[in-house]
Amino acid sequence: HFSGLAEFVRIVRSIAATIGDVLCLDESIELQRASLLDWNNNAIVSGAVVIEELWSEIRSKAADLVILPPLESVAEIRARILTHVGNDMCQLTLQPLSSEKSGESTSTSSPVQWNGMKYMACSANFWANNISPKSPY
Repeated sequence: HFSGLAEFVRIVRSIAATIGDVLCLDESIELQRASLLDWNNNAIVSGAVVIEELWSEIRSKAADLVILPPLESVAEIRARILTHVGNDMCQLTLQPLSSEKSGESTSTSSPVQWNGMKYMACSANFWANNISPKSPY
């Protein structure tokens, strides 16, 4: 269950990183309540902050029980994007897809194809199991 929650957090962070890029925010700005003004009090980002707070609570309580998968912060995702080579994008999060050859990808952020469109594996899995069995496009 913890791994599933971690993948949900990964998707939320990826979407928040895209919003930060669209707003042209400094890539070092983190996703936290204190910086909501920098994020233009965006409603999606406000929800993401709540998820970050809940994830922090889960991490602190589960630290002794389970090994949680490492997740990039929003700032780390945005910094990585600046060095990304290529133009393949996840059709859900609008984040660049990692290249298997570059060694950047992890099992859940690896690119997958669904109905001819490319997605991060965690995004396609989230959509198929929580939104609709039909792809978004």
